[in-house]
Amino acid sequence: MTSRSAGLPPVLLTKPDFCGTLAAARLLGERGVRVSMATSDRGSAAQWSRHVARRLRCPPLWETEAFLDWLLDFGHKEPGHVLYPTSDDFAWLFSGHAEALGKVFRMYSPPVEAITTLLDKKGLHEACTRAGLCAPRSWFPETVEDLGPIAEKARFPLLIKPRTQILQMKPTKGTVVKAPKDLAPAFFDFEHAYRHAPALAARLPAACLPMLQEYRAEVHDETLVVAGFVDREGRLLATRAARKILQQPRRLGIALCLEETPLDPELERGLHALCRATGFFGIFHVELIPTADGLFLIDFNPRYYHHMAFETARGMPLPLFGYHAACGDEAALQELARAAAASARPEGRTFTHRFELLVMVLGQRLTGRMSAADLTRWRSWYASHRKGMTDAVADGRDYLPELVDIGGHLWQMMRHPRAFVRKVLLNSV
Repeated sequence: MTSRSAGLPPVLLTKPDFCGTLAAARLLGERGVRVSMATSDRGSAAQWSRHVARRLRCPPLWETEAFLDWLLDFGHKEPGHVLYPTSDDFAWLFSGHAEALGKVFRMYSPPVEAITTLLDKKGLHEACTRAGLCAPRSWFPETVEDLGPIAEKARFPLLIKPRTQILQMKPTKGTVVKAPKDLAPAFFDFEHAYRHAPALAARLPAACLPMLQEYRAEVHDETLVVAGFVDREGRLLATRAARKILQQPRRLGIALCLEETPLDPELERGLHALCRATGFFGIFHVELIPTADGLFLIDFNPRYYHHMAFETARGMPLPLFGYHAACGDEAALQELARAAAASARPEGRTFTHRFELLVMVLGQRLTGRMSAADLTRWRSWYASHRKGMTDAVADGRDYLPELVDIGGHLWQMMRHPRAFVRKVLLNSV
């Protein structure tokens, strides 16, 4: 089956509620690739991009077996689509079923052991040590009885967070525990509130447990994010770095404002070593926190990610890297690498999600969680960087996703008002 441009294989995208999926749909569609979007929900922004040629209904991801059956059935009926993961869930599922999926899809999937290591925080921490990278002081208790010794030697506050976010039924970044006396009840509540789908619990029961990590409140206002691409032979073809200067929620959340920054060569070598040590290849995105003891790696995403449009805007179009790698087009991949290297120098470019930024700063000013000076600061930042700014969803040439995105946010505010007040207006995690 061919796309609108002769010879270009079509692509099947998933998770249209994700800004990374929207970025991929726009970039690939602009290049003439026929984009099909699979979803169980008609209200997600990316599926309404003018670059999406077809919208397909599929079972929800939580019905894992039904979704995989649907995916394989689609692949057998229309073989040859490029399939690349848009979330941790899909990265794990696709790699775990790569043998069957690879017979009907074009894929660039590393071994499931590599994905599991990187998405299980315990495995990630061990891999960081082998690669010479630092990670925050963390513990991986298996029972409530393990908490006592941890509370005696840990420095509070502690962050309780998922050991993995694969197939998490109720996504969360974590919760902060301020004192030892609160650790056991908070751990118990977290363990029972944030469950994983049966498919993961059956395969990786230990990874479904919460973990503990020392929480450094003073550094979470600004973190470093690095994205790039490693090929199957282990060559690091492209990288970019940025500073995350605002996130939502402000204490612990996803990127809301980014500024590009140079990438330290030593850190680049360390990330390259991490990929090689784990056997990973493909698109990656990592987050690190700066401390007095150096940079601590806290997350590794082996797939599309939230602000991927930012890297496209500054010369590293990662969806094209993944697409051509899946198609086996080595010449195109090397050409992309050369072009990315030629445009790697930072030029003051920035990223934001305009609507979410507006809601957060105005809302937190009204509730007193943001000072008048901070409100002025963020207004000034937006105005001064607007010319070279990439927005997560807004695009004058493709306006419908932004309207759907705004509508979706308003609907969530009305549907879950207490969560909106707690996370956005009151800046709580």
